[in-house]
Amino acid sequence: MIEKTRQLLSSTGWDFVKEFTLSRIERLDKIGNCTIIYLGSTGGQRGSKNTLKGRYREFSLRHTIMYPIWVLLYFNWKLEFGWKISVKPKQKEEELKINYRKLHNGKLPALVER
Repeated sequence: MIEKTRQLLSSTGWDFVKEFTLSRIERLDKIGNCTIIYLGSTGGQRGSKNTLKGRYREFSLRHTIMYPIWVLLYFNWKLEFGWKISVKPKQKEEELKINYRKLHNGKLPALVER
């Protein structure tokens, strides 16, 4: 999947675009057998401009997570998006990351880890 995407991007002749997008797409190697792809939070403070609606809009227009998602969809992955609502979102996000790390040898989710 990644190699075919690399070949396609190389054929464009746009080296900057190729390097930028591949740096995100290559994170797909880290997914392994885990069926959960964590994408991040929508904002930790009350009144944050980063709403759920805004986050989905970012994913469709400009967020760097869109490149790996496009590749997964192109290769016929079936993705389901879900979310959690919390009165303490930052605390909940930290708990989720701690629990994820416990199950995945101390690593963050594939598309979050840099």
